[in-house]
Amino acid sequence: PLLSRKRAKPGFGTSAGARRRKKGRELAADPGGGEQIQQTAAERRFQPGDGFGVFLCHHKGGAAVLGRYFKIKISRASMAAKVFLDSDQLEELDLIFDTVRCFTKNLVILLTKETLHRMWCAGEITTAVVCKIPICQVSCDDYAPPDDGALAKLDEVWSKEQKHTLGTYGIFLPMIKDAYRHLAQLEAIAFRRFSSSGAVSYTHLTLPTNREV
Repeated sequence: PLLSRKRAKPGFGTSAGARRRKKGRELAADPGGGEQIQQTAAERRFQPGDGFGVFLCHHKGGAAVLGRYFKIKISRASMAAKVFLDSDQLEELDLIFDTVRCFTKNLVILLTKETLHRMWCAGEITTAVVCKIPICQVSCDDYAPPDDGALAKLDEVWSKEQKHTLGTYGIFLPMIKDAYRHLAQLEAIAFRRFSSSGAVSYTHLTLPTNREV
């Protein structure tokens, strides 16, 4: 369930994660390994661990380079900060909402024109709002906060299949709209990436939390 914050470690990019995937392939080849496969999947999903100081939510089509830039800047500014960027974890995308819910201390949203129209971003943001994960918004030049009209049109943004996919994770359209309304109440950092003044420094990225990053 979306509201549960049971601790677990996905094993991103670790040798332990590689070993679990290898074990799963071996069990899949065993005709009698069905129950063991289920057990292995559960272990992969719910193994305790440390988590991420920052989860970067972004639209890859409009902010792939920006996402990489922020990951580098945050990592350099805080050597202890472990930053999640989903494009680095392609083999574990099935656990992405678990990562926000169970392993994320701060969600940083890079808001560009299409960010709120991407189903995965919608799911990440909704999960963070429901689970009360601290959120920091970075508003780029082409971003416009959604008004009531834009929220009403969200019904037309995603296909039935996409809505069904989100629904399998306990995320539904009314929840997404409520999460977006919540974002409108939060402060946002203006990021003029198309100006000649350069980018905002990490020192201006004040994370709204007392948690360690």
